[in-house]
Amino acid sequence: MVRSTTIVRASDALPLAASVDDDQTEQTLQEYKQQSKLIFRRITPNSEPRCSIESGPYILHYLISDNVVYLTIAEKSYPRKLAFSYLDELSKEFAQSYGAKVDSVRKPYAFVGFDTFMSKTARLYQDTRTADAAESGLDKLNGELQDVTRIMTKNMEELLWRGDSLDRMSHLSTSLRSESEKYRKASQKLNFDAMMRQYAPLAAVFLIVSNKNGKTFDNDELGLPKAPTWSVHELLNSYPPIELSDETLTRLHTTAALFPPEKDSSEFKELKNQMEDLIRLVEAVRVAPLPFTDSPDVQKPHLDGRIWPEERGLNLHEFNNKVEEQDNTCPPEGRKLLERASRHTNGFYLVDSSQVKKN
Repeated sequence: MVRSTTIVRASDALPLAASVDDDQTEQTLQEYKQQSKLIFRRITPNSEPRCSIESGPYILHYLISDNVVYLTIAEKSYPRKLAFSYLDELSKEFAQSYGAKVDSVRKPYAFVGFDTFMSKTARLYQDTRTADAAESGLDKLNGELQDVTRIMTKNMEELLWRGDSLDRMSHLSTSLRSESEKYRKASQKLNFDAMMRQYAPLAAVFLIVSNKNGKTFDNDELGLPKAPTWSVHELLNSYPPIELSDETLTRLHTTAALFPPEKDSSEFKELKNQMEDLIRLVEAVRVAPLPFTDSPDVQKPHLDGRIWPEERGLNLHEFNNKVEEQDNTCPPEGRKLLERASRHTNGFYLVDSSQVKKN
């Protein structure tokens, strides 16, 4: 016999109506009603529209129609054909009475008044012989759809196990994706750090400088301006253009575990130009001569790894032409001076003047 019935909205499992059960029935079916709630949560648009789920001495039959799930708990001996005839009867009446309001309701059990019809119909299907007669009087209630071979049958333990397995597999899959993403980012960081360590010595000699523009600069105790007066433009003009191949730029990205822009794209060309200017800037600083300052305020000039600015800035080409004219008393310049640098601070290489004299 049919023991209890519940109607919910399929999209979010919101209860719409339910049969009124006495205390004894409520206590007896408490476990199976909890299983019903689990079934409602597991239903998806791809779920079987008609299904019977065995659970102990009972079978939970459900029917899905127009975004509404009709579920009844019946004894295992009760014919499934009659159980689905009963659910079909409920679905037709419910769709006619409340079908247009199903998607708009927000409160649970908004159609509690439907219990009256459920109670009358349940009494009609209480006895199998009476139910058979009623079924004949109702044109067999879509008999072909009620055929046993057309109804999916499952076991509650199977449903619970499959749900647990699917949840666990989903969790494992999410964890694997998360760990894979962490590993990828860590690999990129390691490659980038390695590249930075390789090119850090060159980056340390960069001079981020600007034109003097008529401003007065403060000098340190050695008579050297605290702020460099060279501009990046002057440095770039002091070194011939560099042509960086597409393959080299791509290889730099690969070394850093990065994806380069698409070749022949504007982004690729812009990045290539920036890298070429960067290389020119490094080379210009690396080969620039480092002459003495002529400042009268300095009694005993000392050497360091900075390029000494003078008024409007140094003319690199002019100093390059004078290298051969300097005698042996002049200090080493450019790359030779940097090779004798023993330490660096704040991005500058320092050379001890006593070390220069010894060498």
